[in-house]
Amino acid sequence: MGLCPKSLKAKLYRFLTPARLVRIVAQPIYEVLIGLAAQGQLLQNDDTHRIGDVHMSLIHTCELNQVHPFDYLMALQQHVAAVPKAPQSWLPWNYEQAIAAAGCG
Repeated sequence: MGLCPKSLKAKLYRFLTPARLVRIVAQPIYEVLIGLAAQGQLLQNDDTHRIGDVHMSLIHTCELNQVHPFDYLMALQQHVAAVPKAPQSWLPWNYEQAIAAAGCG
């Protein structure tokens, strides 16, 4: 028997779905970038300050509405064509209904 029994390998495979793996790998990087942006170390000029402000506002709005910011921002990217057509449907507190209405669960 090796270091990792077959049943443990199967459990790890079921646990580490692609979405979870992305979250495990990308989220710490994302949080470091947020910390740097909050400290002003990442932002260089007025345009990037405005972009950073918008992102921070979205992230804090997600947190206030108990929505995971990473999931919300990924949903916006995945539905980039639909968001400008009805932006009021893609706010952190109602974007899940917009996904369901689009039939893209």
